[in-house]
Amino acid sequence: MDNNDRLDIIMGELKLNKVAQIGDLAKKCFVSPCTLRRDLIQLEKRGLIHRSYGKVILQEHPNQSLPHAIRKKENCYEKQLIGELAASLVKDGDFLLLDPSSTVEQMIPFLREKRMLSVVTNGARTSLLCQDAMPDATIYCTGGQLKPTFSGFMGSAVIDCLKTFRPDILFFSTYAMSLDSGVMDGSEENLYTKRCMMQVARKRVYLCDHSKLERRMCRVLCPLEDLDCVITDRRPSAAWERALERAGVELLYPKEKE
Repeated sequence: MDNNDRLDIIMGELKLNKVAQIGDLAKKCFVSPCTLRRDLIQLEKRGLIHRSYGKVILQEHPNQSLPHAIRKKENCYEKQLIGELAASLVKDGDFLLLDPSSTVEQMIPFLREKRMLSVVTNGARTSLLCQDAMPDATIYCTGGQLKPTFSGFMGSAVIDCLKTFRPDILFFSTYAMSLDSGVMDGSEENLYTKRCMMQVARKRVYLCDHSKLERRMCRVLCPLEDLDCVITDRRPSAAWERALERAGVELLYPKEKE
């Protein structure tokens, strides 16, 4: 059975049942789980499926981001590594702009020792986590239309509110980043909000676990050159290091993960 036949079987099974176990798919395709994993990576990069905890989930709306409830369970350890590094960039008295991403959420506990911070966010959950972790911080929440998928507020009210602030550092994440297209995501509305965030912040720090590198979506947020810093959980490939260096982007990752 060749690669195209296996892809057809995988997609046929998922369209029928929405979710499948990787072991079951390997048996249906008469291949090892290792071989099947390469097929699944190919489908995931095309935005057709999502892999999670030994399962494969049909992406019923390709190129749209996964719900926050699913995303926050993914790569938790990796996101904690990223969050700790991100928090190390913050100084007492800084004014932060935080998006509602699950990766940024993992940064918040590491801000407990910082003093006199100001935070603005369009994240409903993010604002409450900041309140719990940083009782002496000044926290602003944009308001707007609450979108449960993102656990955050969207719409013109968010844009209008953000334009009244000039934060020191923006910490944000998206669903994908590629060498040729830069930072990508699936939600057009989400992109409008993040573009505004990038415009008002003095420094733009992108948080990206390794699974997002070379994942692709249909909408481009910005080229690599528009970022000031990328923080990831492990040393990326030499191609990524060269691309970020050419773009003038600082790259941070845990040194013990080299």
